[in-house]
Amino acid sequence: MNNNDKSIESKKADDCEAIPLILPEDFDLPSELEQRILKEMADLNKELDEEEKKKPKHRSRSLKLFTRVAAAAAVVALIAVLLPWHNRTAKKNDDSKVPILNDSSDVNSFDEIDSYDNHFYIISDTDFKGGIANGDTLCIVPSGNRDSVPIKKKIVSVTNRKKGRRGRDYFHASVTDSNRIILSVDSNTRRHAHLYVWIYYEDGSVYENEWDLITSAPRVRFNPPEVKKFVGDVFEPKYYLVVLDEDENVKTVNYLKGSGRISWYTNDNRYVDQPRFSIDENGTITCLEKTYGFTTVVADVEGGYPAVLKLKISSKS
Repeated sequence: MNNNDKSIESKKADDCEAIPLILPEDFDLPSELEQRILKEMADLNKELDEEEKKKPKHRSRSLKLFTRVAAAAAVVALIAVLLPWHNRTAKKNDDSKVPILNDSSDVNSFDEIDSYDNHFYIISDTDFKGGIANGDTLCIVPSGNRDSVPIKKKIVSVTNRKKGRRGRDYFHASVTDSNRIILSVDSNTRRHAHLYVWIYYEDGSVYENEWDLITSAPRVRFNPPEVKKFVGDVFEPKYYLVVLDEDENVKTVNYLKGSGRISWYTNDNRYVDQPRFSIDENGTITCLEKTYGFTTVVADVEGGYPAVLKLKISSKS
């Protein structure tokens, strides 16, 4: 080999770049494999050090060679571990995979709902009207008493309701083997989409349903916004919870009622020292004293917006 060939070979070797190995954040390298890699790297290092003493002019080249050989050894060893680990993970989730009719890659399956930090609620499909608060997860129970019938096929499709509106990217839906529709939505968004669900059972029956989906931060709305009562009256104000999409369309999220996510208080400083009414954690108001004009009752929903009810209390005499 002449000098030009050696120069070309050296240039090709220097042009090679190590490809980084990307691992999951929670991946732990087995201690036996780690010790084996460290030993092999130490042996290589020792061998290269002896070579460097004999050929000091080639020190930088030997260091590069050592780095590449060590990296290659680590990659090969880790792949041997990652392949069975990946196969075990994929096998665990095989039963919950859902065919998707659209091209969205963000539709997820939820095997262990309780492990998620977001709010989780069980609701029947007849009670669900399409509204879901930011960050919430709903477990929708299909009607028809088919829980005991094995499922043959599950199809879920989340689509954009209007052209150019990427609502489907924020909603995630799946069907579990236990005949439950799991629907979740990302936080801090105000979108709408459309959800289709088909469940084919082994007895030949089919469940089919669809909903217009709307999400945003929830808010309380009183109906009516003003109430007149007498001293001694005990009542629960009429209210409902809603979410709005980007076009101000409204859907109710009444599954939040009674969930403990609503706090009640007054922001009327005139009656702080001598309150004119009391209110418990469920929103039941007891009228205690006459008010001069209207006072305020505030209902504040966690993760959303507060609403104000104007209350006037009169004496019966």
